[in-house]
Amino acid sequence: MQKAVLRQVVILWNGLNNLMIFFSEIKDIKVYTEDDVYVGRLHDLVFDFQDVPRITKLIIKSDKLHYPRLHIPIKYVQSMNHQLVLVKNYELDNLKVNEISIWNNIVDKQIIDIKGRKVVRVNDVVLKQNGPNNLTILGVDTSALGIWRWFGINPLLKKIATFFGIRLSSTTLPWQYIQPLELTQGRVKLNFEQEKLERLHPEDLADYLEVTSMDNIVSTINLLDLDFSSQVIAELNLNYQIQLFKRIGLDKSVAVLSRMDPDEAVDVLLGFRSKTRTNILQKMADHKRRELEELLSFAGSDVGEYINSEYCTVDVDMLANKVIETIRTYPRKLSYLDYVYVINKQGQMIGVFNLHELLMQPLTTPVRKFMVEDPINIHLNTPLKSVQRKLIKYKLSALPVVDEYKKIIGIVTMDDIAPKFMH
Repeated sequence: MQKAVLRQVVILWNGLNNLMIFFSEIKDIKVYTEDDVYVGRLHDLVFDFQDVPRITKLIIKSDKLHYPRLHIPIKYVQSMNHQLVLVKNYELDNLKVNEISIWNNIVDKQIIDIKGRKVVRVNDVVLKQNGPNNLTILGVDTSALGIWRWFGINPLLKKIATFFGIRLSSTTLPWQYIQPLELTQGRVKLNFEQEKLERLHPEDLADYLEVTSMDNIVSTINLLDLDFSSQVIAELNLNYQIQLFKRIGLDKSVAVLSRMDPDEAVDVLLGFRSKTRTNILQKMADHKRRELEELLSFAGSDVGEYINSEYCTVDVDMLANKVIETIRTYPRKLSYLDYVYVINKQGQMIGVFNLHELLMQPLTTPVRKFMVEDPINIHLNTPLKSVQRKLIKYKLSALPVVDEYKKIIGIVTMDDIAPKFMH
């Protein structure tokens, strides 16, 4: 593998234009200065986040205690044969606001394939040389070959595939069709483009936003037109919706809620204090206000009649084998057990998983590793129509009922409320 990597590197840095290489082929090669002083190994490549991402810096993993990571502008690269050579008077530089790195922020991270409208995982990054000290990112490899390349077994696999008449090829997504989901911790200002984001289905974009920060959700929503942003907000988890409305201001909250499905708007309004709810309703058009006030009048009257105490909770740090043991020896006989709810040390519900997911885990896997965070939930004052809609929308057989402190007080199952809507 080492010889193959070095051969690729030599070709790359000898000035042949328009040559593509994979990041896996150059990561961890040795770095020296032109006077043969060992600097470290190439750990990462930094690029500026834009339409044509250009490599701006190298991150060198140094053996020096005071400088475990050296950020060196790519302009100081002199050559690369069997090793990367820097000019001896190179200087260090800090990362800029809009710079992120390949290894830390792209490889093995999730991205949105905007063209394909789906979430995929990056296994390798495709680079292109445009001249001396000028590298850009062409796209990402999401295929199995992208994984095998890191282990140096692609040539062997290709020979085997050829023998059996199978053609192996990489699946490369061009950079313009992707949007990273995981970036640096608050250092990067994403250059979201409305046109790119609005190619997605609202529910896909909502799923994306829920794995980012609230600051990111607010900034993204502000980029979208009102109709599309209302569709996206409607697909967010209720907890995110309430936090978001508290930050986007009264006027925009009124505009968005007026465009949302009435049942969904009522769910959000019930999460506000009475005074805030009144202020929002007063600023709405008369017909919309009357519609929402009518639905709100039904709140708090039905869920309590259907609440079920047959549910199971486990601690967030419990291991899978202990969960199974807990279920087997649960003090109550449960006739219903599709989901197991996860609580933290304060007794708040923070996650959920189903029995199938539990049985698929290694026995020593902690619950926090496979639970679904921020589960869909309801309150005692949630209208039954909204409960039914959520069960159908999210394809659930039960919903947890939580109090104002996010502590679970019971569940409502589809079987329990279905008869009410069959008349």
